[in-house]
Amino acid sequence: MKERLPLMLLAATALLPVRAQQVLVCDGATRFPLRDVQTFIDNRLIGKTTYQGL
Repeated sequence: MKERLPLMLLAATALLPVRAQQVLVCDGATRFPLRDVQTFIDNRLIGKTTYQGL
């Protein structure tokens, strides 16, 4: 039973929902969404914004 406990805990955490943040990138003056803005976290490229600024 003790050998199965870590496996059961791992399986239970895999079923939990994951919620990602979604950020809208806008121009400060016009508040118009900006497309193709590169986003970085800790100097690592995470991605680019879509045409909607997301």
